[in-house]
Amino acid sequence: IPNVGTADILISYNQSVVHIIAVNNSDFDFLESAIDNSSGITRIGAFQTSSPGLNGDVKLADVTLKAVGSAGGSSTLNITINELKDAGPDEIPIPATTHNGTFVIAEVTPPLVTNPTANPPSIPEDTDSEPRWGETSQLNVTVTDDCGVASVSINLSSLGGSPDQPMTRIPGTDIWTVTVNASIGTAIYNGSYLPHNLTVYATDIFGNVNASVNIPLIVILNGDVSENGEVDIYDTMYLAKHVLGKPGFETMTEGVGEVSGNGVVTLYDAMYLSKHVLGESGFETLH
Repeated sequence: IPNVGTADILISYNQSVVHIIAVNNSDFDFLESAIDNSSGITRIGAFQTSSPGLNGDVKLADVTLKAVGSAGGSSTLNITINELKDAGPDEIPIPATTHNGTFVIAEVTPPLVTNPTANPPSIPEDTDSEPRWGETSQLNVTVTDDCGVASVSINLSSLGGSPDQPMTRIPGTDIWTVTVNASIGTAIYNGSYLPHNLTVYATDIFGNVNASVNIPLIVILNGDVSENGEVDIYDTMYLAKHVLGKPGFETMTEGVGEVSGNGVVTLYDAMYLSKHVLGESGFETLH
């Protein structure tokens, strides 16, 4: 600005969202303001007295704003120039363009993440890298936020997947979901199979992140229907007795016993598993 001597500016705003509480620190010799937060209007006047006109980037004032609304609320800061003139005796107007601002009340509380579930809670290792029946699990969480959820992701690196796998929102709900499988070598056994605790990252529209919730998912060696940490002839016997409904063999993770890849658990799977354990040709891969 060249040789500015007088400025008269009006700021209007939504008084239910923001108030102006101070106007100070001007480059001008004289500064005065009329703050009326009840109507959402503040008028700022400034001028030079004995000093010459101001040039370059001139600061009218520092305006201090205070949030009075709720998180997520916003207000346009409308700027109107009533008067902007040079410091000379001829009262020459200075042309200028205004750029309105926006005041947003940011939320500092991260999203709420509840109801972490895996269905089914146990799956076999995907030994042929072709996820089939029984080899996938649907992971769900419920995510809510007063101002809006921007994204939800989950760390699947311990399953051989992405460390930042996006989850998708089920339309009409607050449930976010993803379907996963487990790579070979990801089963964890120490007297029993231990779960992978898969961390969920829920981010709101202000960048607040909740990473405090995990979804547990157990990965079992494909074919280890007895869940003793190894695949052997005992598993073939257990599988056959389960199919035939023998007492004491009722419990089995179905996806672990479906090793032939046809989508159902039958005696054929017991035969297939036995031939795999014995190393017969054509039965090298458990599906």
